[in-house]
Amino acid sequence: MDKKDYLNKLKTVDLRPDKIQIKEFKPTILNEVPYDNERESLLELFVQAKEIESMSPGPQRDVQILRLSMIAELDASNLYEKLATLSSDERVTKVLLDVSQEEKVHAGEFETLMEEIDPEYEKAEEEGEKEVEDLLGI
Repeated sequence: MDKKDYLNKLKTVDLRPDKIQIKEFKPTILNEVPYDNERESLLELFVQAKEIESMSPGPQRDVQILRLSMIAELDASNLYEKLATLSSDERVTKVLLDVSQEEKVHAGEFETLMEEIDPEYEKAEEEGEKEVEDLLGI
């Protein structure tokens, strides 16, 4: 199944009955509030996971798995932070921010593993650190 067919299949799936309905790739959540960007981002993660599944097992596949995992964790963290700003209940906000922080820790775990299995990643990270230090005079 190619990417286009996979996306078309996802468009017709009711992922959470009574909560999310996907119609013509314009999903709605709860009270019919449009939520296009986040939903499209989530669907794209599933499409990318399907593409990774088609790769031969090995180091390159593992690198792609870790990259996608980091993206998913940071997307989740951003979503929880956004939702925390919308809540009027202090308890909900507190828990959302705590879970958001946990997602950042998860992303850090994947990044640590990425440094271990992809020497180019670690090299690029070190170069980036040096550029920031030079730019900021640290």
